[in-house]
Amino acid sequence: MATNKKQTIEISDMKIRPFDPTSKLAHERPGLQHFDNRHDFILFGHMNYVAAVVKIINTTCETSRPKSVSRTMFISIRNADTGEIVSSRTFSVKMEAFSEWEWHRVDIPCNTSSVSPDYTYRVEASYAGDDKCTLSRNLRFIKPDRLPTKLYRTDSGRVVMQMGAPDMFEEPKPQSVTVTFALEYTQAPDVPYVEIEYRHVCPDGGERTGMASVETSSEPDDDGIRMVSAEIDIPQADAGQGTHYIELKCMGYPFAGLLFEIADSDIDRTFEPDMLAHIPDYSVDKGCGLLEKLKNDEADRHVARDEAHIRLDSMVGLESVKTKVRSLEHLSRFNRLRTKAGLPCYNPPLHAMFMGSPGTGKTTVAKIIGTILHEAGVLSSGHVVVRERATLLGQFYNSESEKTLKALEEAQGGILFIDEAYQLNQSDDPRDPGRFVLETLMTALADESKRDWMLILAGYTGPMMDMMKINPGLSSRIPSTNYYHFEDFSPEQLKQIADSYFSANGFTLTSSASRALNSLLDSDYQNRGDDFGNARHVINIIQTGILPAMATRIAGIEHPTTDELSTIRTSDIPAPVLTNIRRRMTVGFAG
Repeated sequence: MATNKKQTIEISDMKIRPFDPTSKLAHERPGLQHFDNRHDFILFGHMNYVAAVVKIINTTCETSRPKSVSRTMFISIRNADTGEIVSSRTFSVKMEAFSEWEWHRVDIPCNTSSVSPDYTYRVEASYAGDDKCTLSRNLRFIKPDRLPTKLYRTDSGRVVMQMGAPDMFEEPKPQSVTVTFALEYTQAPDVPYVEIEYRHVCPDGGERTGMASVETSSEPDDDGIRMVSAEIDIPQADAGQGTHYIELKCMGYPFAGLLFEIADSDIDRTFEPDMLAHIPDYSVDKGCGLLEKLKNDEADRHVARDEAHIRLDSMVGLESVKTKVRSLEHLSRFNRLRTKAGLPCYNPPLHAMFMGSPGTGKTTVAKIIGTILHEAGVLSSGHVVVRERATLLGQFYNSESEKTLKALEEAQGGILFIDEAYQLNQSDDPRDPGRFVLETLMTALADESKRDWMLILAGYTGPMMDMMKINPGLSSRIPSTNYYHFEDFSPEQLKQIADSYFSANGFTLTSSASRALNSLLDSDYQNRGDDFGNARHVINIIQTGILPAMATRIAGIEHPTTDELSTIRTSDIPAPVLTNIRRRMTVGFAG
């Protein structure tokens, strides 16, 4: 508040807002509901005024003899860099004796041509005849190259709460609550930061607004990204137990939100980007429902992670693959813990190559990795989108890029799994449309700012390695440490797969049937060709050979018992078929 003992009128506060003839502010007076605490505004083409509302106090009300007062005031827009006055206006204030304070609105002429985004301005209020500024507010015009909702991108959020000393007569109250948003500023390095406003909705529905305390990085990081920390301190009076919502705005447009709960214990929790979305038409009831859903979703994520671990552990063989998956999970969790602690961390490339034979579980492992990385906060959804050459080639030449971009869009937040990827690499045909797919993938891989996805290329070991040699750009984006080798299953492992299928579906084998199946699988393994399907081959034998033979045998029994319906006999096992099969290569295509 400006203080001057000789004055009977004081200016206590000021809020500003530019407007044009089409805005509501042009038709509503004083329109206090349209003003906020901002200083940064978009420079619209038809702006013709800057409205200022000033809070005027009748200081005589503080004395024993209140009286009516009047005064002429002066308000101006000054270029803070050059000192030049752009526009000004005088206005008169009259207040009754017992009127303690009033808001007065003044519209200062100001059009788009008279101001520039290159300068900072001040709206200054003073008493007529006195050159000394009584109260001022900064004013800046911004002409962004994108929507205000896109100027900042959420990276993470954090809520830290410390409880005060317990009181035997009152419920425990927080001593301090701080909400912090880590943001990426998407503008070029020479573009100044735009201020960030917040709205806080309390559990009782009460709201408060203000400007976030912003700390900015002095230099862009290695990827050219400037980081911003927006911090909001919640006063103890507003830190009641229940559901709270903090919303961030840029030039009046909401772009992020954080829903959290204050209970009766300390909090230090980090929130991932997928939990920082703006909630339209927020209400306390809506927030409570969403918070309950978030709790359930988080519990489901933990269940999904546990199920993924069980599924990975139960897979036959693939020990080297399992080791790499666990290592990836441990590194992801390690980086997440460092982020929570405010420590820098290196995020290695996720993109990988799966090499090996069909039927060794490559698609299954991809789904497990998606679930684990989602639960670890690396991927926002963890789903898997499966494509191959046939589904990526378009009807028209060069339309492959469109189909690939669509697949990339569907895979955002998860994994794009391209099966038999080596077929995209037809090096002997310069007009092969597969090259457009690879070029589009290379462009996507080169964009380091888009990290919320993972590419997995799968296929025969030899052709896949040849593709990487011919495309050095691919090998630079998919390091050799991210090569997963899926080995063929041994005869013993093939038998384990068969036993797992029988056990899960309520079948048992006689000892002689078990020996016959072992002999069949051993023979098929020894004589396997390039198209040998490993686990797929075993399931195919059971579903198209053993079970149909068993069904035909049971058809001759009028009233089969439960034991007869579940026991596989030697006659149900197909005999080995020895053919002139060319010995299997050491490579295979993806399954």
